[in-house]
Amino acid sequence: MRLYSNVEWNKEGAMMTTRYRACRTLITILALSLINRISALTKLLSASPDKRDKYVNEIISAKKNAETISTVLKAQETTSNLLKEKGNALVRVVGSTPGQTNRIPFIMYVSAISFAEYSIHMTNSYFFPDDQIVKALTDAAGRGVDVKIILPGITDSKLALYAQRYHYSRLLKSGVKLYERNTSLLHAKTAVVDKVWSTVGSTNMDFLSLLNNDEVNAVILSKEFAVEMENMFVKDLADSTQIQWDEWKERPLLPRVREWFVNLFDRWL
Repeated sequence: MRLYSNVEWNKEGAMMTTRYRACRTLITILALSLINRISALTKLLSASPDKRDKYVNEIISAKKNAETISTVLKAQETTSNLLKEKGNALVRVVGSTPGQTNRIPFIMYVSAISFAEYSIHMTNSYFFPDDQIVKALTDAAGRGVDVKIILPGITDSKLALYAQRYHYSRLLKSGVKLYERNTSLLHAKTAVVDKVWSTVGSTNMDFLSLLNNDEVNAVILSKEFAVEMENMFVKDLADSTQIQWDEWKERPLLPRVREWFVNLFDRWL
């Protein structure tokens, strides 16, 4: 599976760059503090008696600044030790803020789906995606990828459920396998691609989440972690009911019209 370039990063290099910048800044501040102390001491030696108290206070203040900087440097060293690399998984946190120009979770999902070769196993609690995501999912199913999506059958919003079901026909016809979990309220937002790429986070497959909300996801590249995610997915499948295309296409007219109408307002749900 190929991944978009933002996931391909060097953890050690990123950490070293951060440490270098922090140390450089602190060393600069420490040097300025030392210069201030020398300057204040020079003034003290050449000052008249009535001004010496002022320069003594300057020296004391500079000394306190130096002690503070020393404490910060020690804390920086402690933090560096705590951030030492552990484990074999490559992890990156991606987030988004409101607006169309900062859609990193959206790009992450579309890229992972588009380059999937074997499997896409997704769980999502609010699912009314835009055309790009739907197309990426249907294209994946069309090229033989095993696409399974677990969605809520019990929800805290009937309108969200109607909007979600509007997309079923297009997905089912393409070969995407859809499941509704009916045993409890579903709130998970996870995905596993090709049993190596996983994501867990707050991003729903809806317009509010992808465009208007502050969201954050962790992306994990690890076969071991993906196996654990797959095991949980299988357990959720056991508590879910598969939507069959032969039955779905025979539904009455009323729910179809209702889902079509609600979908007109999916950007505000």
